[in-house]
Amino acid sequence: MEINQKSFRILILFFAVVLLMISCQPAPPLQDARIETPALPEETKTDTSQSQDGDTQPEITSPQQPKPPQITEDSPFCEIIPNNLLIPICENGELAVTRSDDPRRVNLFFNRDVVFSADAIAIQAEITSTPPQGLQLDQNQYGIYMIDRDGIYHAVRVSGQYFNFETWSLEEGVKVESRYNRVFSPLLKPSGQNNHLELACANNLCEFNINGILAGRIPEGPTGIDHVGVFTAADWDQNFGSVIFKGFGFDEMDSNDSDKQTFKFSDELSEDQMTFSDRGLTGAFHSYKSDGFHFSPVVPFNFYSTATGPSLADISVEATITMEINPGVSGSQFGGIVCRASQEGAYMAVIKVDGTYTLFRDTPQRPLAVLASKASDAILPDREPNRLRLDCSGNQIDFFINGIQVASVTDTRYNLSFGRAGLYTKAGGDPKEDAIVFSNLIISELR
Repeated sequence: MEINQKSFRILILFFAVVLLMISCQPAPPLQDARIETPALPEETKTDTSQSQDGDTQPEITSPQQPKPPQITEDSPFCEIIPNNLLIPICENGELAVTRSDDPRRVNLFFNRDVVFSADAIAIQAEITSTPPQGLQLDQNQYGIYMIDRDGIYHAVRVSGQYFNFETWSLEEGVKVESRYNRVFSPLLKPSGQNNHLELACANNLCEFNINGILAGRIPEGPTGIDHVGVFTAADWDQNFGSVIFKGFGFDEMDSNDSDKQTFKFSDELSEDQMTFSDRGLTGAFHSYKSDGFHFSPVVPFNFYSTATGPSLADISVEATITMEINPGVSGSQFGGIVCRASQEGAYMAVIKVDGTYTLFRDTPQRPLAVLASKASDAILPDREPNRLRLDCSGNQIDFFINGIQVASVTDTRYNLSFGRAGLYTKAGGDPKEDAIVFSNLIISELR
């Protein structure tokens, strides 16, 4: 069939249009050069930060910290470690630690902790300690701790009715790096009874609360925490019974927690406010009257002391003392005040009936060591009231009588850095009724 010239031109034009339309379509990408962007998750709560080793690790940026773990049979608290003579038993939300039947005489130590990162923290636990069956003396040691970002453990250790702050490492067994003086606390209930303990550290300040009441405070602590936990222990020559932990928990705190106000206590001593217990007054009569706390020793030349309030590191204690003073006349009776009273010792500042004063350091190694002693016109004679003040701050011990500084010493021997405050006396050779009257007691934390 012949195609005329006009029809041929139309056909050529048609093919040209088709070719033009095909050339305008986008070319498909090459398979080897394809780049695919993964879909983002709907919500992310993690960021990245560098660990101490320089590795990039996930870091929680959500304000919600992990909840304290429940104590169950499959929790980290209940893991049994071979060759450890202290055995965990978990049931009903409680962790009970007991000793195995192995008769070996070795130091015992058991600890469990969980990850928790914060700059400031409060840890709580309810703990019941019981001696072995048939024994009355409770020698169990136990406590709560936090681990800082340098791997140092900051702990409170309790045994019986005594406690102390300490730091340790676990590089080769338990190595105690530092320890504050061991102190008695009437807040600790005897063995077999439940004690609610709380260790709170914020802004280089750690405090220990027992059953909701401040028992001790130190001016140091971790600047950042990575783990929190509990522990039990016993020395090789001690009997271990059982320690039960329940209600273990922890909360992040504001690093500038304003609730930790400087401690201050005052009592006119004109009526019984339960400021003192009778623990240190065996062999003496005492009563409260409108002019103060009347002290009547009954044993010749005996020493008496009584303490109150929490244990503190830097402290000022004041009291007014009224007793018969005859300057230059020989006599052994004295009355005074005490700071940093602990199992390791105490500092005492007293005035004597002969018109002299003495500043003592009293320790088991050197009882009643004299740091300063002198006759002083600052002491008012006869039965005039004398106001005493003893400041214990760091290594500096200062004694004031009626506002006049009479002694100032720097003392580092035996490291008496922590304890309670109170009153201290010695009876004369012929004890008599109302020998000394104490009034207007003030205890202030120094910062």
